[in-house]
Amino acid sequence: MIAKNELIQYDHQGQSITERILFIDEANDTVVAINISLQSLPVSKTLSEVLQSLRNGEMRKISDDPWIRIVDETSLSDKEKQIRARAWEIIGPMFTSDNEPYLYDPIMRGKLVRDTMNRCGVAKMSIYRLLKRYWHRGMTMNAFLPDYDNSGGRGKRKTKGDKKLGRPRKYPSIIGGEIDEKTRKIMDVCIVRFLLKKGKKVKIKDAYDMMMLNYFTGENAQLDYDEIIKAPTLDQFTKYFRNEFKISQVTRAREGETNYAQNFRAITGTSQQNTYGPGHRFQIDATVADIYLLAEADRKSIIGRPVLYIVQDVFSRMVTGMYVGLEGPSWIGAMMALANTATDKVAFCADCDIAIKHEQWPSRHLPETILADRGELEGYNVESLIYGLHVVVENTAPYRPDWKGAVERFFRTIHDRVRPEVPGFILPDYRKRGQPDYRLDATMTLKDFTQLVIGIILMHNEEVISSYECDAEMVADGLIPTPLELWNWGVKNRSGSLHIIPEDIVKLYLLPMDKALVTPKGIKFKKMYYSCEKALMEEWFDRARIKGNWSIDICFDYRNMTYIYIKDEHGRGYTICRMLERLDKYLGRSYEDILFLDELELTRLKGKSDQGLQNRLKRLKQSQKIIENALEKKAESSESDSKRVQGIRDNRQVEKERNREKEAFILADAQIQDIVSDSLNRPSSVQGAPTKHPRMLAILKQVQKGEK
Repeated sequence: MIAKNELIQYDHQGQSITERILFIDEANDTVVAINISLQSLPVSKTLSEVLQSLRNGEMRKISDDPWIRIVDETSLSDKEKQIRARAWEIIGPMFTSDNEPYLYDPIMRGKLVRDTMNRCGVAKMSIYRLLKRYWHRGMTMNAFLPDYDNSGGRGKRKTKGDKKLGRPRKYPSIIGGEIDEKTRKIMDVCIVRFLLKKGKKVKIKDAYDMMMLNYFTGENAQLDYDEIIKAPTLDQFTKYFRNEFKISQVTRAREGETNYAQNFRAITGTSQQNTYGPGHRFQIDATVADIYLLAEADRKSIIGRPVLYIVQDVFSRMVTGMYVGLEGPSWIGAMMALANTATDKVAFCADCDIAIKHEQWPSRHLPETILADRGELEGYNVESLIYGLHVVVENTAPYRPDWKGAVERFFRTIHDRVRPEVPGFILPDYRKRGQPDYRLDATMTLKDFTQLVIGIILMHNEEVISSYECDAEMVADGLIPTPLELWNWGVKNRSGSLHIIPEDIVKLYLLPMDKALVTPKGIKFKKMYYSCEKALMEEWFDRARIKGNWSIDICFDYRNMTYIYIKDEHGRGYTICRMLERLDKYLGRSYEDILFLDELELTRLKGKSDQGLQNRLKRLKQSQKIIENALEKKAESSESDSKRVQGIRDNRQVEKERNREKEAFILADAQIQDIVSDSLNRPSSVQGAPTKHPRMLAILKQVQKGEK
């Protein structure tokens, strides 16, 4: 199977040819492709021959798309956005569901181009240039962005030479010197202070006057000649403000985040009622499941009710994406579900210990349109989704869940099938007097519940939808309206809306971003440490030890904190950072599980700390008693201090000999032998007193000699 936007490669006359799939018409056994290396037009091929070439190895799919571009919307200039918008304004109407199939017929394409020329007043060659660029570069709106990153000096300030920077002045004035670093800092301070205040609505000229008053005048507001020649003009101040501060940043600061998201951000989606085929419109929604769960690490701990996200294709009713977790209805939860729509479901189910075939759950595509509530998919987070992945976002009206009837109904299906058999499910009599506390019945973990939901989805894919109204074409083909049959029939007869983008690129566009800290111990993020080949090759950790820490932008996934990702500076790829091996207890765990483990460990350490304090206090009390006993036993000496000090060496020798007799290793059998020998060799009382040990006699002689 091949899909729209995939790349295929084959060898021809000693050269490697790479083509992009633009359109598939299985009904007519036709596929349209274009060579992404040449400025050529699309060509039609026989679909069956292409598939046969893929099977026998003459053609091959490739996942490395040279034209995929990761774009940070906040880094785009207004000019770049205008170029992109203007290009889409010209050729966008040519790619509607009705027009796109005719674009690949040379005769009909010429007619569409002429209509566009009349509508937009654009030259024929310009329209063809935009079409080729769109087809070559992945069929997303970002294909129209200019390649400014290939030009030299972008973002670099011009260095002053012998001549004055900028155009010559038309009218002489002492105001308007060269903009140096000190002047830039002054303008930054004044812009933030006067122009980026919410609700103030200060004009640029008024902010300029306040800057001149505070920084470039003397007493009594008199112009200081030594300072005024360094001051920027109003035009310089205005240009600096507009170049250094993006319009979205200024609007957010002056209007507030809420007002900007509601009234000023770009809105490209409109509500449409009809769906043409699979992928024409997906619906996404979230609910809090009516079941209590336990922690994976400690099954005695209740973690509450999970959040369930479902993404569903409106045409076929197939569930194309899902997420079960603890993230409340938010962009993070929606991101998880949207990323799952582009994930191969065989691999996804294998991660959950469920084995399926591709035919049981074949969806791994992005749609043309996503319909969501006025919530997580309405803020500026969706700009990457709109422009990077070419997905139109539509929002329902407030308090109108019936606009998403398909996905809302599926939530009820899940609850209906979970209720009879799962412990911990909440019944309508919850918290009524005399009723049981269902929280105490919790048995399943997040993984268990995820497996349960996957099983319900697989069952749903093969069930007949009795309320589905088949059209005449479906009835003629004898179609049984199950989600799986509807999907396969739609892909064969009404494809075109589905498109595939590499899974890693989709995830990178959707992952939340945050700041990490480069330290001598590693890349620190949320109390965990990471490393990567790039950091080791460029000696990041050595530099942090010598010059100090610094922060970097990273992407991460709450579900598995084993890895974080650093975007490439030019938007061409990313670097994977892995958690250090010394933190292996966190490997493969979600952020929620890591927080729970840390809290559990802190609780245990707190109890151990209290016991340790008690033991330390007991030892201190024992030490005090030992010291007091030693002070009581200390004998008073009549000798002078100097004489006492002189005898330290001899005293030490005597004490050493005494300790040697105590410390010497004498085994039990040897001690018995000594007793027997003493009893046999002991002299009688008639012969006199026993003889002293020779070594002791020598020591006594040294002591007596010292006393003399």
